[in-house]
Amino acid sequence: MLKISYIMQSYLGSYETQCSSPKAKLIRAVNSVLNQKHENVELVLVSDGCPVTKKIYEIHFKNNPKVKFAYVDKDVNLTLNLKPGERFYRGVPREVGRAIATGNIITYLDTDDYALPTHALTLVRDWTNALSQNKDYLFCINAAWWDHVSIKHQTGDFKHLHPGSKPTKIEGLESEWIISHTLGGKFSLNTNLISHRANLPQGVRWKDETKINEDTAFYARFKATDPHGERTFQIKQPMYVRCHAWDSIAGKPYWDF
Repeated sequence: MLKISYIMQSYLGSYETQCSSPKAKLIRAVNSVLNQKHENVELVLVSDGCPVTKKIYEIHFKNNPKVKFAYVDKDVNLTLNLKPGERFYRGVPREVGRAIATGNIITYLDTDDYALPTHALTLVRDWTNALSQNKDYLFCINAAWWDHVSIKHQTGDFKHLHPGSKPTKIEGLESEWIISHTLGGKFSLNTNLISHRANLPQGVRWKDETKINEDTAFYARFKATDPHGERTFQIKQPMYVRCHAWDSIAGKPYWDF
């Protein structure tokens, strides 16, 4: 039976695009992992220069054997004194999480999002099926997820509703949600949609980036080792709920639950 390791990078300092109630959402995100219907899971919670995350871990999760913790003491000028337009770097904490993780399959969840109770079960099922067809598969990107129902009224980036998707309630969350999916067969590079085997090729690592999204850079490093996509596959089952989406033009969230 495959073991699933979740890596959750956490920084709860002040920055423009942060969700509301970040402490409560972090606890909710951790519990969504701990409440998976597949029991063979672990969570590696990595605090990125965030003493608040460390305190929450010590109060709520320190005695849970499924939760591991690491504190990455990064440059205070990049983590605690952000200015408008500055980026918060998240590569190194995720690589620290990878070093600690013991699962066969590694996946990721942001602190303001929510893993469905069947998230790990879906990963185990689809990875098992994929590996039975090709034992060399190393990387997977999911092509579907849950967005808030208000997506129906958005334009631009949000023209990616799943055909026939209808508003529905999600266990453990308020309001209604609707399925979105990757457009045009292109891989989405949202961290929450990435899973991979523990034994990626040498040099495929998370790193802090200044000119490119960390997710894009991480996948690009793997893709360079797999130019024809022979070790990559997709999952089209929505497994996680995007609970916070930021409108950079309006300077406010599209939604924040």
